[in-house]
Amino acid sequence: MNEHVSILRRAKARFGRPILLNLRPIGDYRLDEPGTCSVCGAHGKFVFNSWVIPAGQLAVFSDLTVSSAYERRESLFCRSCCSSLRVRNIADVLLSIYGDGLQSGR
Repeated sequence: MNEHVSILRRAKARFGRPILLNLRPIGDYRLDEPGTCSVCGAHGKFVFNSWVIPAGQLAVFSDLTVSSAYERRESLFCRSCCSSLRVRNIADVLLSIYGDGLQSGR
């Protein structure tokens, strides 16, 4: 197992959300994205953290574009509620189907 992943898992178990949002490779900062969270309504930057996906799991993808999209989908955490891009996309779909024009928010 990748040593960084092992360290991240132990830290997440002990410290949770602050670690997920702050313990990440320096290069990940450039992949943060601005936006509005569909789950909590917060405005700000979504945090990219490449350490969320174990390296061995990404190795199954032969296409770099696919592995990058997978990392992005499982990351980009909201700083306020910690929802990932995947969770926010699910919230978008549910709101569009059942929300009758409503938006999630605080």
